[in-house]
Amino acid sequence: MSATTGVTGLLASSGSGNTHDLIDNSGQYTGTLNLASDVYDATQFAASLESTTHVQGLKAWSMDFAARFQQKAGLEGSVTFGSGYVVGCRQYSLSIVAPEFDTTAFGASAWKTWTSGTYSWSGTFEVDIDSSTSLSDLTAPGGTGASATFKFGDETTDDDTAAGNIITTQLQGSVPVGDLNRATYSFQGSGNLTFAGDNSLITAGTLGIPAANTATTLTAASGKTFAGSTFWTSIGINCGIGSLIDVTGTLRGTGALTIG
Repeated sequence: MSATTGVTGLLASSGSGNTHDLIDNSGQYTGTLNLASDVYDATQFAASLESTTHVQGLKAWSMDFAARFQQKAGLEGSVTFGSGYVVGCRQYSLSIVAPEFDTTAFGASAWKTWTSGTYSWSGTFEVDIDSSTSLSDLTAPGGTGASATFKFGDETTDDDTAAGNIITTQLQGSVPVGDLNRATYSFQGSGNLTFAGDNSLITAGTLGIPAANTATTLTAASGKTFAGSTFWTSIGINCGIGSLIDVTGTLRGTGALTIG
């Protein structure tokens, strides 16, 4: 037996669409396969039975990954918000989630199938409390928010950004002795999230409903792979002044998983 190390691994995607973009453009350093099956309690009346009996059901799978976007440093980031306070902004996070619906029908031999629907997005950003500029209040009741742009890469022609309308939902201020005074805004995205840039995480344009790719392949070693069709169910982007730009994601496998 010859053990392998993770540095020899690879996560790759064939086909097209936003799931392919996410895998192809993010630069992963960790990939995790999650494979499970249903099991049903089939215990019946029996005079001598002392333990339960079970029957195996259908299988389902997913993959999680962690990535460093284009090996870019968080110092390239910024936040622009049309009606909010972004003085001394030093960190932001975006969380994009989409549902997964079980579409498995009679006749399925081993694997569950899935489809997706409309996504939602939210996040936070951290700012300095400035002595000459007042913090902004939250979006007023009944308000529809304002446009915000989250940059995660400096580019020669077109910076890498995600943009959309946000509604601020929470403000937390921190005033500690011996440290800087800072505040964190939480927000809810309303409407489409649009990506742009020379090396954007998603092809320039609105994100769109998660699209299944032809195949995602997680390679553990030469010839040792896990492969099948997937679509994303979550995307996380974290951009901070003191780190690289982190991207995390979860991929739902639909149909068969091939273990090589």
